[in-house]
Amino acid sequence: MSKLFHRRLWNVLLLITFLVTAILGLLLTIQINYKLEWSIIKTILKFHVDFGIGMCFIAVFHLTWHWNFYTSILRSNSRKSKPSIDSQDEEYSGKPVSNYLILLSGFLSMVIQVLLMREITTVFQGNEILMVWTLGIWMLLNGAGVWLGSKMKIVPAKETITKIIIVFSLLPLLLIPLLNIFRNIIFPPGVLVHPFSFLLLVVILLLPICVLTGLTFALLVRNVHKTKDGFIRVYALEALGCMAGGVISSFVLLNWLSITQSLLLSSLMLQISLYFLNRKKVFVLGSTFLFVLLLSTYFFHTNQLIKSRLFVNQEIIETKETYYGNVTVTQKAGQYNFFENGNLLFSSQNTIISEEFVHFAILQRKNPGQVLLVSGGVSGMLEELIKYPNLQSVEYVELNPELVRMGEKYFPVPEDERIHVIFDDIRKYLRTSNHTFDIAIIALPDPASLQINRIFTKEFMGILRKRMNPGGLVIYGLSSSGNYMSDSQINTSALMYNTLHTSFQNVLIIPGERDYYLASDSTLNPAIGELWTKNPINNLYVNAYYIDDFGIRERGDYIMNEISQIPLVNTDNKPLPVFYNVLKYLSQFDFPKEILWIALMILLLIPLSLMQSLTSGVYLAGFSGAAAEILLVFAFQIVYGYVYSVIGLIIALFMGGLVLGSILAKRIKIQIRHFRLAQSIMIIYFLIFPVLIYFNPVGASFTALLLFLIMIVIPSVIIGFMYVAATKLSPTHIDHAAPAMYAADLLGAAVGIIVISALILPVLGIKGSCFIIAGMNGLGILLGLLGFKGISL
Repeated sequence: MSKLFHRRLWNVLLLITFLVTAILGLLLTIQINYKLEWSIIKTILKFHVDFGIGMCFIAVFHLTWHWNFYTSILRSNSRKSKPSIDSQDEEYSGKPVSNYLILLSGFLSMVIQVLLMREITTVFQGNEILMVWTLGIWMLLNGAGVWLGSKMKIVPAKETITKIIIVFSLLPLLLIPLLNIFRNIIFPPGVLVHPFSFLLLVVILLLPICVLTGLTFALLVRNVHKTKDGFIRVYALEALGCMAGGVISSFVLLNWLSITQSLLLSSLMLQISLYFLNRKKVFVLGSTFLFVLLLSTYFFHTNQLIKSRLFVNQEIIETKETYYGNVTVTQKAGQYNFFENGNLLFSSQNTIISEEFVHFAILQRKNPGQVLLVSGGVSGMLEELIKYPNLQSVEYVELNPELVRMGEKYFPVPEDERIHVIFDDIRKYLRTSNHTFDIAIIALPDPASLQINRIFTKEFMGILRKRMNPGGLVIYGLSSSGNYMSDSQINTSALMYNTLHTSFQNVLIIPGERDYYLASDSTLNPAIGELWTKNPINNLYVNAYYIDDFGIRERGDYIMNEISQIPLVNTDNKPLPVFYNVLKYLSQFDFPKEILWIALMILLLIPLSLMQSLTSGVYLAGFSGAAAEILLVFAFQIVYGYVYSVIGLIIALFMGGLVLGSILAKRIKIQIRHFRLAQSIMIIYFLIFPVLIYFNPVGASFTALLLFLIMIVIPSVIIGFMYVAATKLSPTHIDHAAPAMYAADLLGAAVGIIVISALILPVLGIKGSCFIIAGMNGLGILLGLLGFKGISL
């Protein structure tokens, strides 16, 4: 950055800190003079002091930088000094401006994508399949925008591109309240959203934003078409912007701000940047307006007002974006409800599940001393555990610290020295801890996602078994089967039962509010009422007066009869419960599972028949890159047991690999053999992938981490190289070829995300997925060698 840019930057920061300090100081003066009772007075005072301190530091910096200007006043030379401040304006005309625009475009598109994905996940109850479909739709529409831009005949001015970037940066600010308002108008509360209705709504909402972001890329390419290899500069700089946007949104914005505040701050940063680039007063007005809006969100609790439209007939007590998702606390008629990503976790005054989870397990053993509780502590299970005076310690492991912090305001963790709260991933904790346990209570939701399923696999249960004392007992819970079990529920229940049996000799099913699966090497007794009479704990529900031992045994036998002929086992490599959850969701709309297979295969194969050789190669590269990201994240969970802390790093490395690949292709004279070689390397990569995962000789070590990071970069470098190579080799003009290849890349990535996540990985596992991906790339090489000609994009 030039010296002039630094000066302008610090001048703007000085102005902002001065204005905020002055405005808040004025509010404090009004409050003191008129003795007004403001609940936010402490917040105003805190920000007043903080911004005042910031202004002082920046003022010192400002003074030292412009020392000659101020001393010249004493020498009566102010007129000669003043022009030097603006003497470098010419730096902001020409090429650097285009570079900044490209970076801003990539940065904003990634930030908006991450933030909107989080918001849609919350609004539609965090269904993982819907989230995958949303990401696929985003890339499809983005690709459509790129393709549309490639068909334009005009060369757009920078002012036109700037206006488009401003528009797509502001549109999400309108989309967020619309999502929350119309969710319960179009889909009444309590009604399951039909997949086609969801897809249609998401397409309508995302269409203007995604098309504009894709259109921007194509217009930027057209804008620099006279520059040699200008499209490579656009591709590389946009990837760098996306890299920065992914890291900042994941590690900064979502940890400190709400979705609305994050979008406002991003738009504000854009307006300030455009002012530096163009020196137009309109950007000062835009920055001021956005800053006032951002400031108002703190004082008027805008986020709670927006969320109140989503949680109808409930009072929003608190809502916060956390590293692991949105947590919202509502209140109605004295009952507090905790939601994570729109899904109800638990409510106060509902002790049945807490009692069942704890007492169904504890009553099985006489005087257990060490208890492991995975999640559920805030919902009341800790209170149930400390009813037993002989317990020596309770290790309560919770992944999301904010959930406990918010929960303690309404359900304080009991002040008992036996309780130890641990914020960590349970797989990581068990690998690093030396604790052993008599009872392990796994109070997690159903294994409907890849993340949660890790705690329900054969490998995890093997780790847990090593931490159990002789005669130790483990309890899981699945959604209640009731009086009828669907095919997907039968398969999921069989997976739970058979997987526990791989590590424990005895497994017992006790139906209740949930179906509880107890596992141990010692005896298990389904007569809960009888066990209670031997140790009559003061319970509201789990006692001999309420529990029907005969009914429990009868319902348990029914479940056993349904699952007895199914030999399925849940493993890290093959997360079948996720697939059965997809079938369960679709079956509620009379959606035949055969249609799912056919639709996904058509989605995967049809584009190949419509594309020419080079375009289909880029399409398969995008497909392979998206698949590699999913497989690597999943494999990282297998080896390390946690992945949240490295998601931002994975995004950054992948985008960085795209830049490296494009630069590599720029530096060599591209021939068709280079393109085929890159395709071949992609095949080799996926053939080696399972070997490195299954026969990892170094375990969860730093060397293994380094290996993972290298494996992230390799496919992205290949993709960047193939994109540039295909564009250079294309017989069409660069203005058409570069956007067309980029659209094919996005289409492949969209298909890869949907097909791999929803079908291939859950059913075929990592090894089968790698073979499918390698085979698809082999098919692409074969089509190229045969001279197959499809329909040109």
